Amino acid sequence: MLCPSRDTLQNKLQHAAKPGELSPFSHSQKPKQAELITPSPFELVICGLTLVLDSFWNERCVMQSNSIGHVLVILAVWLVSFNVQSSQNDLREVSFYTEEYPPANFQKDGKIAGHSVEILMQASALVGEPISESQLTLQPWSLSYSTVLTQKNSVLFSTTRSAHRENLFQWVGPIVDVKLVVLARKDSNIKIDDPIQMANYRIGVIRDGIGEQTLLELGIPRYSMQEGTHATVLVEQLMKKRIDLLVYGERGAYWWSKQAGVDPSLFETIYILQEGSIYFA
Repeated sequence: MLCPSRDTLQNKLQHAAKPGELSPFSHSQKPKQAELITPSPFELVICGLTLVLDSFWNERCVMQSNSIGHVLVILAVWLVSFNVQSSQNDLREVSFYTEEYPPANFQKDGKIAGHSVEILMQASALVGEPISESQLTLQPWSLSYSTVLTQKNSVLFSTTRSAHRENLFQWVGPIVDVKLVVLARKDSNIKIDDPIQMANYRIGVIRDGIGEQTLLELGIPRYSMQEGTHATVLVEQLMKKRIDLLVYGERGAYWWSKQAGVDPSLFETIYILQEGSIYFA
């Protein structure tokens, strides 16, 4: 699906299509014949997420009332113009899967929290079909990842965008920048000048995570990796010298070390594998 930009939406809204007319959502600027497209609430929330994120970062992470109102008007006009509210295309039928990846998404006081969750909730409210907490599932990354790949009407967040995953999902974002790094204990004195050197060590990775996928693309053999489903377990293994290296998002790794009761000053970043962003997918 192609989400129009804010400027494009503003121009098209001046001539919003009435039911039965050619939809501005058409992917072709010069269609050979009229194409009637009625975007579903699921498609609208994806476009809504894009607009909310645009406002979120353009306002320096402060969603001011005029920005919210701007997006609300746009999506409200789309809803009225295309009459998309129907039981078969109900946003409440969409499932959202995530993992513990602070500060974007994590569990706090028994509830799923984080700035990714806040953005998702605000975007769904803007299209008139607010998502309920019961639609959110927080579970190990590998399970959420495989579920969304095989289940229709499902969304995965927060997902690092990569060449390997590019054609597997539709991407909405970015939410925030991330840095995928290699961590080691300071007392290990391990130095990495070339990624292939990591094959000489025991590497902790999240199963099906961006770290594992990146290492495989770089030619690191799978037998050098020790998979885990939770970052705290890998942090503990690193400090107990059961693994030599940990590949994970830098901010998240330091956050998890504190949750595991490990002093983050005991380890260090020795190599940057990738700098990118996380998205809704």
